[in-house]
Order: sequence, then structure tokens, then C-alpha cells
Amino acid sequence: MDRSPENCATSPEVSPPEPPSRLSLP
Repeated sequence: MDRSPENCATSPEVSPPEPPSRLSLP
């Protein structure tokens, strides 16, 4: 079960920072 949440946390972590970065530039 620990491996499942870890993989899920890695995907969402990189997704959220991407969109906010583009909004911050403009």
C-alpha cells in the first residue's frame, strides 16, 4: 500500500506545479 500512494503522490506533485508556473510567468 505504501508503494501505491507514493507513485500517486509523484504524479500529482509534478502536475500542479506545472500549471501555476505558466500563470505566474504571464
